[in-house]
Amino acid sequence: MANKAVLALALLLCVASSALVQSTTVRHESALRAEAETGLQTFQHERSRDTTQSGATFEDVTDECLTLHNKFRTAGLDVSVPELVANDAARKVVLEIVKKRAEDNCSSQTHSEEARRAGLGENIFFANDASCGVGVQMWYNEVNLLKGKYPGTEWNRRGAIGHFTQMMWDSTTGLGCARTTSCPNWNQLFCVYKPAGNWIGVAPFSEAVWMSIMKRDGLSGAMSIAQVSTGALAIAVSAVFLVLVG
Repeated sequence: MANKAVLALALLLCVASSALVQSTTVRHESALRAEAETGLQTFQHERSRDTTQSGATFEDVTDECLTLHNKFRTAGLDVSVPELVANDAARKVVLEIVKKRAEDNCSSQTHSEEARRAGLGENIFFANDASCGVGVQMWYNEVNLLKGKYPGTEWNRRGAIGHFTQMMWDSTTGLGCARTTSCPNWNQLFCVYKPAGNWIGVAPFSEAVWMSIMKRDGLSGAMSIAQVSTGALAIAVSAVFLVLVG
């Protein structure tokens, strides 16, 4: 593999109505330029890097990831889902998660117990530089797996699209995101969602929203492949999609 290759791994966790939806997938990597937007109800925390006693580092990236989420949720859509806002409870939980991951050099690559206990949805992205720009884009790129078909109430049967549906879930209102920055191999980006989406048997958004997404993104029945950024390599692996009903 070339030295400049980037291997990215994305994971999603959502617990709802005694059901656990778990997906593991790797998608094409695409650069996305974030532009400042006005009117977002975000916490204006100064972005700073925190250091644990062991010297590991992590940082809150909620504001950056929030802007990107809301561009996908609203920009250019005739019918959109509501914008997300930064949520301090979600923010507190996600910082606890990445602090713990940073302290053990990201040796754990599973879903977090903290998000599960708090009843939050969770998207995870693994990469050497686990940035919002690449991670959020890769989660959204799962829209291509739908091949132009509305996900509806059986979204969980349409492939490993759980990152996309959680990003776009219309009743989710709050977001908190943070990432590790000092892990020796893959760093980890976490976004947690309040309230959690991905409820089995519930559509993520209306069919009118889907038609707007299709129009904006130029989607059709054929899969649209996102461009891979220069000097980057995305490797697709078989997806694992598991539904446990207790």
